[in-house]
Amino acid sequence: MKTVAIQGVAGSFHDIAVRNFFKEQEIKLVPCDSFKELFAVIKKDNSIIGAVAIENTIAGSLLPNHTLLRESGFKIVGEYKLRIEHQLVAMPGQTIKDIENIKMGAGVLAMQGPGISIVIDDSKKQSKTGENLNLYLIHDDDILKVINELRAAGAEGISINEQRLIATSEIRCAGPTLSVNNTRYSPPYEIKAIGDSQTLENALKMRGGVVETLQFWGIQITIKTENNVILPAYKSQFRFEHSKPIKEGGQ
Repeated sequence: MKTVAIQGVAGSFHDIAVRNFFKEQEIKLVPCDSFKELFAVIKKDNSIIGAVAIENTIAGSLLPNHTLLRESGFKIVGEYKLRIEHQLVAMPGQTIKDIENIKMGAGVLAMQGPGISIVIDDSKKQSKTGENLNLYLIHDDDILKVINELRAAGAEGISINEQRLIATSEIRCAGPTLSVNNTRYSPPYEIKAIGDSQTLENALKMRGGVVETLQFWGIQITIKTENNVILPAYKSQFRFEHSKPIKEGGQ
């Protein structure tokens, strides 16, 4: 019996490659969560063989694995090339459109459609003696008011300076800059939203609304309706440390 450590679990591509390489021999897998853990396992027990991906046609050489191999002192004793194929599966009745809608709603898919673009910049007005200078500058709560109006008006997607907003996106002041998705920007700020362009524009320009209030202090706001607004996909990773999905039936 061959004992082989892999990154992944039974049924993974590493598992398939191992079983194809050793063919009819009996295999005992040692699943590892990472390649670093894999090298630690085979270093602790020299009877265990490690199977490690070192290259693929998309990314080329997997340099972190080359580094682990070089630093470990282990030698390559065999090679197997595996053609990778994926299948898209879904529940009965689901369509590609359903999946795309979910991804667009989550912000992980770039999208386009009619909407508006808004450019907001600090006021150029001279403040009066004794006035609070902050009244003439853009703050996070000003941007949040604009975002809330857009969402209330039916915006289907929003970005700020090419940062796609998702459920966990933060919009907060960081000194003289604005932090969005942990990326800092200085004014002017460009907000893009997809939806009914006239409805979105009217929501911002309503009497006594957010635009009128900001313009009172000289904040510069330019709104343009567009036939085709393009929003980028959310680029960072999702992290869920304290939450988990509720299975069907509430279990």
